Amino acid sequence: MKIYVLIDFSDYSNSQIKLAVQWCLAFGCKMVLVHQLELMIPSLGSPDIRLKLEYDQKRMVFQEIEKLRAQYVDESIFVNIEITALPLIKFLKEEAQIEEEDITLAGIKGTGILKQIFIGSTVTRVIEEVNRLTIAIPLHAKVNVPSKLVVAVHYKTPIEERFLKQLIKSISSKLEVVEFITIISKVEEKYDSEAYLLKLKKTFYPLISCQVNSFNGNDAIAELKNYMLLQEGMFLVLQKGSRSLVDRVFRKFMINDLVHDASIPLIVLPS
Repeated sequence: MKIYVLIDFSDYSNSQIKLAVQWCLAFGCKMVLVHQLELMIPSLGSPDIRLKLEYDQKRMVFQEIEKLRAQYVDESIFVNIEITALPLIKFLKEEAQIEEEDITLAGIKGTGILKQIFIGSTVTRVIEEVNRLTIAIPLHAKVNVPSKLVVAVHYKTPIEERFLKQLIKSISSKLEVVEFITIISKVEEKYDSEAYLLKLKKTFYPLISCQVNSFNGNDAIAELKNYMLLQEGMFLVLQKGSRSLVDRVFRKFMINDLVHDASIPLIVLPS
């Protein structure tokens, strides 16, 4: 398993590398540090000028990445460095050869735009277009290696069980429990919602200790927030493409209040 760390030399890069190091040490992952060049090419520049600028910038970026590596990465960890002039998404989709079991790791920027859209645009595009398991990490993550996964689900948009099982197996040496949670906003959804939680518990119990929890009524979101803030060693897990969950909970609450404000890392399962 490889972890592709998307770095831009901001403070988030330090947090990402620290998390990746802990995963490599705990689960035997390999690390790939990825940076996209931002080439400023003169409008009348020849191909030779472009090549020279790209070469010079790659050399400088490589030196900066080596400094980060020396500062944060244990010598026992295998590290590959990829510096690309291609658009990041194009590189990840066409050049990086990311396998199904691999992970992409990006930082969630705590900016005003966070309150308007899904998450930072880079993370959004990685999730939507690269379609691999993605970890989105806030600047000051409370935990780097999860002992608990809290998986937010909705019966109308089932999770991809294969990818969740794959994740659980990959981190089983440190993982203690998986909890499936849902918000029941309508009385008529109660039976189907609780039945889906029980189905998931039955399906995953052979792999890991499982819990289920539902939040009901007008105060469901506030109750969920208070509950989640009390959890220790936890990563939040969501399914890519869960539109009903995104509209009801994700945009309004989970990203802003939990992932950013409460510094809880987020894992998004591919579709």
